[in-house]
Amino acid sequence: MENYIVINGKKAELTEEQLKKLGIEVKDDPFERIEYKKKYYFIAGDGEVTSANDYKNVHDNCFYNAGNYCRDRKIMEQRALHETLNRLLERFSMQNGGDKIDWNNLDTEKFYIYFDFEFYTFGANEVYETKGINPYFISRKVAERAIDEIIKPFMKKYPEFVW
Repeated sequence: MENYIVINGKKAELTEEQLKKLGIEVKDDPFERIEYKKKYYFIAGDGEVTSANDYKNVHDNCFYNAGNYCRDRKIMEQRALHETLNRLLERFSMQNGGDKIDWNNLDTEKFYIYFDFEFYTFGANEVYETKGINPYFISRKVAERAIDEIIKPFMKKYPEFVW
């Protein structure tokens, strides 16, 4: 019982409708730590989403502290796909000159890939002096190759992937 009242020493669980009538909004944060022995999901070493019961032990603590812990399987499945795609793009970048990008030279173009939701297309934009957490490419041509060789096949293989 998570949401309950006690009247005359007796505990009664409250329904969502009762909570609303009382003006109580219960936020369900899928990343919050759960009760002892309850199920959560994490991304295993092979990139697959798996589950475990939280015994509050060193393994559960490590998953939670590393942000690899969620009560919602679908959220973790999307996260796993995003992380896999990001690693594939990072590897492609490094294998195609990404390790030669000079971030100290503000005049050097660096490229990142974006998705245009209006036209449902991918493109490559240049950036000079800022860096985010995206994979970056040494040229527009390499970024466009990554779209064709990595992203499009990945999205075909995983139609459930949400950009």
